[in-house]
Amino acid sequence: MTIHSRPLPSAIRSASIEPSVTLSDEGAALIDRIYEAAALPELWRAVLIELARFAGAPEAVMIVSTGTHYRDFVTTSAEFDALVAEHLHFPGNVRTERLLALRHPGFLNDLDVVTEEEIATLPLY
Repeated sequence: MTIHSRPLPSAIRSASIEPSVTLSDEGAALIDRIYEAAALPELWRAVLIELARFAGAPEAVMIVSTGTHYRDFVTTSAEFDALVAEHLHFPGNVRTERLLALRHPGFLNDLDVVTEEEIATLPLY
């Protein structure tokens, strides 16, 4: 399986910082489910499956951290769990290092922390 990065739909990326964004019913329901999963962590896999489908992505991962230190992750499938676990410990994994360094309390994708050139050339990809 290859990881391909795609931008998140603007409704997801900006919903919390741009209240003027008009959400579809599906987008609004997804945001409700995200808040629900924040209180009930066992819902995250199902929410990530919905998020991936909404974004047109084959898979999704949520990395859980305590500031700048990795703690855990949740993905959309057991197959993707294995791939993510392997990539988290990949030597020179600039993606995870940069994601953690941002300390961003929201959704990001690869293109938020690496360039298209890096995706094309880094062994991680």
